[in-house]
Amino acid sequence: MAAIQTVGVELDRIQENSLDYVRNDVPGALGIIALPTLSSIESADELPSGTVICVSKSAQLDPAVLPKDMFATLALYPLLTPNDTAADLLDDNYFRRKMSVEVSRAISAKFGVGPSLANAATRDAIGAQLGSDLRSWKPKLGNGWWSICKHETELYSAQYYIAVYVPRTGLSDDFLNLASEIAQRDALQISGEQSSFNDLLKRDEYSVAERLAKRNNAKIAYIVAKMFGVNIKHTIDTSSPIDGDTFVQPKIGVASHMSLFNHLDSVSIVVKNDRGQRKIPAVAIYSGSGSLNKSIGGMVLPLSPRLGLDFYPDIRRVYNTVQNVAANAIPLGRKVLGVRDLSQPELRFNEHHVFWNSKRSKSVHPKMKQMYRTDSDQDVTPFLPNKSEERKLRLSHVIVHLGEDPINA
Repeated sequence: MAAIQTVGVELDRIQENSLDYVRNDVPGALGIIALPTLSSIESADELPSGTVICVSKSAQLDPAVLPKDMFATLALYPLLTPNDTAADLLDDNYFRRKMSVEVSRAISAKFGVGPSLANAATRDAIGAQLGSDLRSWKPKLGNGWWSICKHETELYSAQYYIAVYVPRTGLSDDFLNLASEIAQRDALQISGEQSSFNDLLKRDEYSVAERLAKRNNAKIAYIVAKMFGVNIKHTIDTSSPIDGDTFVQPKIGVASHMSLFNHLDSVSIVVKNDRGQRKIPAVAIYSGSGSLNKSIGGMVLPLSPRLGLDFYPDIRRVYNTVQNVAANAIPLGRKVLGVRDLSQPELRFNEHHVFWNSKRSKSVHPKMKQMYRTDSDQDVTPFLPNKSEERKLRLSHVIVHLGEDPINA
């Protein structure tokens, strides 16, 4: 029977009943980790975010244990020094002078419904080419956010970034629907053959959805950079067919690091018993967390709209054979402790640094009322490699645009 391991969190009765379902009723379940960011749920029929569930690769596919917001992405795009003379004078005021509610709305007007597996599939583009870029599609921000943020290496000397966080696009629904269709089709098979979690992970649709999710973030970053008159690193999108109208392939931003927080990954679980130990090939299901196996080159963690981000730029990939699954996962941000009134300094921050489309009709954005535990790093450091000599950069927001559905974000 799969063990439930809790790290820095206590399960309430509903959460415990929910995870017991996985432990008892999902064939091939090997282990469950409850992270410090474990979410509250109202019914044991739901699965809380903030878990890592490991199942045998050969285990029968059960769509109920997949994250509801697959392919959540957070990316950092370093701003390059523009060519003109004024470029050398980039500072906080450069961005604040250009930012306004009108600019915020103008950027939002360039967003749309985002990428879709259905669109890619109808053009026969699953695989090397992503057909949804055959005609230009507008990226989706949803209830995520974009930000201009910075790390000060020394006084008056800063590296600026565009950060983009998108928790959900249509790719999530597309992929969950695909998994449900596969499971329903298997149930009707007379032969009794059943698809496994590994079969789902290896499908072309999975890799295509990952790439589309990353491209969605890159498109948002590119729009923001153009609006502010700054440059980010970009490259020709060779995965996309040439547009028939322009005969030019689109350019995409290249993130210095991209973190995936709801996804699947291949791991090997070490199981010990009286006869020794053996390795079991497994699929790890990350919900509300990121795996170090997926974080080559770094890990980005959102703290809050007020505090910014933690960026581990040199984190090293962990070998994917694990005895303690939690060592291979990092929680998505910090645990929300509750809601409180904002202090005067935070209200001033809200006034000058935080934007959203309906700001003029709302004095305080609901996200700004969220209280985050930020007094220590105990929620994060246990998830880094044991021999970690990682340096952490705290990136503070210069300005941040919050998404359209803050209450459900």
